[in-house]
Amino acid sequence: MIKPLITNSRSVRIAWAAGPPLALALAGLFHPSDLSTSTAAQWRVLHLVLLPLFPLLAVGPWLLARQQGRTVGRVVAALGYTYVCCYTALDVLAGIAAGALQLRGLSDGVGVAFEQANVVVRWGVVAYLVASVLAAALI
Repeated sequence: MIKPLITNSRSVRIAWAAGPPLALALAGLFHPSDLSTSTAAQWRVLHLVLLPLFPLLAVGPWLLARQQGRTVGRVVAALGYTYVCCYTALDVLAGIAAGALQLRGLSDGVGVAFEQANVVVRWGVVAYLVASVLAAALI
């Protein structure tokens, strides 16, 4: 029998809820404050490395909410999915693509990538905020 990856163990839930945000906070210490020719490689690589980590932020609110019932768990899961889709697009556009454009000397395209990222991420931010507030209000 295969054991589930996320169990009902309190310590495992805490690790899944707190691990990704802490890892991202640590990685943020190495994020350049601005995108320039001298920081473009680090900018792009950091966003490539963190691409699989950002979606894990949606796990924390879901772990809390699912304990309050199936319906609220599904609502928070749907909000988390919205966040994951939107934030992944942001990371690809403003992180990976913008860094690559800057590396190639195509700095005019960086502004376009940032503009598009800002458009798509709004719904993701709202979804993550609502999921987090809802989960916190229920515990």
